Amino acid sequence: MRLFDSSLINRLILSSLIDKPLQHNEIVDTLSKELDLTQEEREEKEGSTNTGVFYHKVAGQEQSLKNQGLIAHNDETKKWEILEKGKYKLLNDNEVVNNASIFQFFCKKRELSPQRIKIKKEDAQKINYLCYDKNKKESIVVDINPVIDEHHNPIKQIQEKVDIVKRYNQSVRGIIIMKEEVNNASFQKDYHENIQNIEIVYYSLDLKIEDKQSKHDNEILPSSENAFSNYLINHLSAFKNVGESLHKFNDEETICRTREYKVVGRRSIDVLCRDDKNNIVVIENKTNTGTEYHVVGQILYYLHHMGNKKEYSQDSIRGIICIPNKNVPDKTQTIEDARKEALKGREEYVIKLLFYSLIISFR
Repeated sequence: MRLFDSSLINRLILSSLIDKPLQHNEIVDTLSKELDLTQEEREEKEGSTNTGVFYHKVAGQEQSLKNQGLIAHNDETKKWEILEKGKYKLLNDNEVVNNASIFQFFCKKRELSPQRIKIKKEDAQKINYLCYDKNKKESIVVDINPVIDEHHNPIKQIQEKVDIVKRYNQSVRGIIIMKEEVNNASFQKDYHENIQNIEIVYYSLDLKIEDKQSKHDNEILPSSENAFSNYLINHLSAFKNVGESLHKFNDEETICRTREYKVVGRRSIDVLCRDDKNNIVVIENKTNTGTEYHVVGQILYYLHHMGNKKEYSQDSIRGIICIPNKNVPDKTQTIEDARKEALKGREEYVIKLLFYSLIISFR
């Protein structure tokens, strides 16, 4: 399997961010045409010897292409390779939630308890998650978001783990938990043909944006600010609940720098977008429940920076601070007090404080 060059990926990334992105088959055809060139022809065409290396931060599209089943990382060569059409693909929302949290909520929903059994070290290293059904006195091996491609068969892998646990407990079965959108025909065929006491459970995420704190069942915190920002930029419609109609930031000069727009001082804006009136909206995200008040100064810095850029000097610029709905109440009040204090005498700035919740559900 040949490798492709970064310049091709750059073109595909930009094409995926415009109003009419390339369809899956068009991208594969473009990749196929590029692969018809020899190594020397590609270097001569692009004037570069940096072939095969793929690393680009624009809107996190490296993960998006991976999720589309177009590329896979080769751990041996440390490079990205094109996948063949029709193979398995994996969708996991850029790891916006971690597997440990998913396991925790799954056990809670099924009334299962995490299990620890005396097991050999070499066997334990092969088991990611193990829980116990007290009613059936049954051990359950759990795999979450397994790698699914032509090299990995999740049914076979979890069956092997079930067989390991059977050495210690005869009553055992397996469960695979994966993102709801994973519905690849090849995987479904393998699942129905090879299932042996294995259950497939799908989970989904629902993003809620609200203007005040409220309680939600099965609320889960994002794994990181970076992952959540990647997730948020593809779910801007969630802001409609608070009267905001936001869109990806798009103009010729910035080449679609929606995520991590660089500013002075080695800092970057989490999410930069526009509203229906073409106003610039700066979004600053926090993902931990101990969010400090300095977030207000941070977003003021970004608003000031954008307002000083001559290409945006005539635009209306405002900000949104997004913090977890589960944020500690006194921390939330500190942020709100800092926001009100900072805006005194700064009528040119409008900063909203909003709360987000990621709700996980299983089926």
